[in-house]
Amino acid sequence: MEWNYRKVREKTYSQSGVHENGVLKDSLMDHDENRKMFDYIAPYYDRTNVILSLGQDRYWRRRAVEDLLKSPAKLVLDVGAGTGDIGIKILGKSPGTTVIGVDTSCDMMKVGMEKAAKLGLQQDIIFCSSDVQRLSFSDNTFDAAITSFCIRNVEQRAKALEEIFRVLKSGARFVIVELTQPQGVLMKPLFNIYSKIVTPAITRMFSSVSAYDYLTESMADFPKPTAFCELLRQTGFGKVNFFYMTLGIVTVYESTKP
Repeated sequence: MEWNYRKVREKTYSQSGVHENGVLKDSLMDHDENRKMFDYIAPYYDRTNVILSLGQDRYWRRRAVEDLLKSPAKLVLDVGAGTGDIGIKILGKSPGTTVIGVDTSCDMMKVGMEKAAKLGLQQDIIFCSSDVQRLSFSDNTFDAAITSFCIRNVEQRAKALEEIFRVLKSGARFVIVELTQPQGVLMKPLFNIYSKIVTPAITRMFSSVSAYDYLTESMADFPKPTAFCELLRQTGFGKVNFFYMTLGIVTVYESTKP
């Protein structure tokens, strides 16, 4: 069946309200502490990421997008879209694609909307405020999905993966980019020092230290790559694989809906 941009756009608007910032708002979304935290750090998020990662975050996202677009995709779901970096990179690699970016932080997405508008991409990226654990889309809607640095912050990860699986079409690729704790003899202690001492010192310059305290804790609580791959398989995904980047600081997971 021919993909219809207007139909998807109208359906998205019909199922959601409109936030005062112009971001589509899901009526079921709750206002939890996680959302408040990202709303708070939204003005500093991009700049802080570049500094904390020593510029590597751009490479991580670019590499993930290249992996996602190994198969053509007209309609892509960006889960945890934040300030729109992934969506912008997708459109740079695949003109003519439309990205639906969902997030719980309207302030983060407002930044993303402004960035997209400056690049003339405001018609190609639609930001929708929605909880990934209860997505407002029909079954078999998207040609591909991607999420970067988001899934570890989701309380019910299994439910979130089930929802993403549900809205993907058969054959759709799903790519996840996530921070992980390096396990190497040298990298593990160095990373612990960096995350516990250097990160708070840097973030103090841009926002409250507490806003980034969750980083180390959430990484420690996140399953190891082999365990997370098993969770993807249990959800129903096939062709599940993962690879490390930057000495194990980041892991990219790739899978396909059968």
